[in-house]
Amino acid sequence: MKSTEPVRVAVNIRPLLTSEGCTDCITVTPDEPQVHIGSHTFTYDLVFGNGGLPFSQIYHRCVAPLVEDLFRGYNATILAYGQTASGKSYTMGTNCGADGGGIIPTVMEDVFTRVEAVKSQIRISFLEIYNEEIYDLLAASKPSRAPIRIRETNSGEITLQGVTEVQVKTKEEMSSYLARGSSTRATGITNMNIQSSRSHAIFTISVKITTAEETLCAKLRLVDLAGSERANRTGADGIRLKEGRHINSSLLALGNVIKILGGNERKKKKGVCHIPYRVSKLTRLLQDSLGGNSKTVMIACVSPAITDVEETLSTLRYANYARNIKNKAVVQKQKPSTPCFDAMVKELTPSNSDAKNKTVVQKHTPSSDYYAMVKELTP
Repeated sequence: MKSTEPVRVAVNIRPLLTSEGCTDCITVTPDEPQVHIGSHTFTYDLVFGNGGLPFSQIYHRCVAPLVEDLFRGYNATILAYGQTASGKSYTMGTNCGADGGGIIPTVMEDVFTRVEAVKSQIRISFLEIYNEEIYDLLAASKPSRAPIRIRETNSGEITLQGVTEVQVKTKEEMSSYLARGSSTRATGITNMNIQSSRSHAIFTISVKITTAEETLCAKLRLVDLAGSERANRTGADGIRLKEGRHINSSLLALGNVIKILGGNERKKKKGVCHIPYRVSKLTRLLQDSLGGNSKTVMIACVSPAITDVEETLSTLRYANYARNIKNKAVVQKQKPSTPCFDAMVKELTPSNSDAKNKTVVQKHTPSSDYYAMVKELTP
């Protein structure tokens, strides 16, 4: 079963901080998912904060339907996008425990509530993209971490060589792995954020549901992106400056993919248009999420401060492009093996040792006529 639908886009406007000491640059149309910034007006699927829907509804409105789709066999993605210090990690709850706020802790509770009603297995992985290298946040501690390599199957599926996948049976166990991975994620202090994420983080929940008729295998990706930043505002230098360049480079690649998928260029070329997924590891990992086999919600996190007006406007523009991206989500079915059929195949297929023992070397044995002919022709 295939479902074609656009990427849903929500805007989350964080509260204005006292330390910012300035007025709002963004307003929301009452009772409408519409925002205004300067002379620009954008309409989205949902708007939270600053006169829009309350933040407490973000899970019910944006995420709960995707968790339901996950248990129906669809891949799904939640993507938090925006500038540094716009509230992405707070919105996603990447740094929170099971009882903390944010999307991921609530997803954990929802997943294990649904698991009770079905026969299933839950596995998780936790990655970060730091300085354009992929690292496993759940790998055993090592003096120097080895980057994870991307592989692509003949069918175009993206796989990761050597990534740690852990089976979990309780919400508390999943939460402990989230906390463990978050503690090793690259963060740092800048002038704009005392705990700035210096890497993109992807927390993946894989669900395998088995029934008498079928087996469903689907994944939910929870993506907390590092924020775009300007060095003259963050005060970054040395290592922080290098990190910022890699962050901005990968976000630029992501923005280009979003713009091509959701812009007019693809329409002009009647859908035949090169999508530069391979430019960045981030876009390769999100290939299914944007224009591929996934149900996706993008949460554009923005700051209302007038000092952030340029970054906020840029985020809103890319979010507007994302609304036009069409994904084709397919139910991830795996037919359960039939014992009788498997036994028959095993019986008819010789093992390596049997094949070796039964191998017959074909030797040519000359006939008596051959020897008589040779004798006659030999003087």
